[in-house]
This record gives sequence, structure tokens and C-alpha cells, in this order.
Amino acid sequence: MDVPGMTEFELAEGTVLGLMPESGIERLLGVVTGPRVARCELYLVLEDLEPALARALGAGAELLSGAADRDWGARVAYVRDLDGHVLALASV
Repeated sequence: MDVPGMTEFELAEGTVLGLMPESGIERLLGVVTGPRVARCELYLVLEDLEPALARALGAGAELLSGAADRDWGARVAYVRDLDGHVLALASV
């Protein structure tokens, strides 16, 4: 990803901790919605994106950006959970 200040740490095989400034999340998604600005983003890589997105929306998540092919090579949808955190649901 081309996000200034983005840092990633491989914690274990298949597990990466990524730290991104809030301004990067806002720029990436193109949304800022008042007091519920993202404090955290959880990026989940899934085998099948669409059922996971449907489950998240069915559980009350707010759709921020529908599933789309992103410039870093993944198909990703973004939702906000009931606590205001951003969940990135991705498939590669």
C-alpha cells in the first residue's frame, strides 16, 4: 500500500500487524464521519469475501466501501463495526 507512515510487522507465518495513521485510513476509504472516526482497522484475509461481508452487514456493520479490486492486488470491502472500528474483509 502507498500510505505514508504505514508500517507492517510479521508476527508469525500468515499474521501481519500493520500500523497506519488515521489520515491514511481516511484517505484510503474516502470517508470521515464525525465522532465515529476509525480508531483501529482489522484487515482479515478470507477465502470467500462475499459471505463474510453478508454476515458482517447482517450483524449490523455499516458498509463503508463495497468489495472492489484494490491497487495492492486484493479484493477488499470495508465495514464499520458497532464499536466504530473499521474491518477490511479481503481476498487475494
